[in-house]
Amino acid sequence: MGRPLCCEKANVKKGPWTAEEDARQAASVHLHPWHQQLDLHSSASRS
Repeated sequence: MGRPLCCEKANVKKGPWTAEEDARQAASVHLHPWHQQLDLHSSASRS
C-alpha cells in the first residue's frame, strides 16, 4: 500500500520498443548526430 511508482503515475511505457518506435529513433539520430546534441547542450548551458 505505498505510494505509486513515478512511471505508473506518468503512464510511462515499460518493455521493448516497437519496430515503429525503433525506426523513428534511428531516423532522429541520423538527422541529429550526437555531437550536434552535445554542442547544443553546452551552448545552452552558457547562456
